[in-house]
Amino acid sequence: MLLSITSLMEGKTRKGDKLLKDAEAAEARQDWDKALDLYQQAVDQDPADTAYLIGMRRSRFEAGQKHVNAGQKLRAKGSSKRRSRNLRRR
Repeated sequence: MLLSITSLMEGKTRKGDKLLKDAEAAEARQDWDKALDLYQQAVDQDPADTAYLIGMRRSRFEAGQKHVNAGQKLRAKGSSKRRSRNLRRR
């Protein structure tokens, strides 16, 4: 009985570790959304693993920051277009 429980735990950890490796590769490419997804899957495998939790939180922050920056660029671009239209009307 103990052997089967140990085998299940090892299989679970190996899957989490593969997810961790894939998430780290996504981070290296700055693909924060993919990294977040992979870290979340790893946390689902082992919610107590601090490496998974720290990676998930870091990638969540970076993904959010990336989206905020993209939104700010779009807003600034839109503001420039509005200013150009207003100048042409004068």
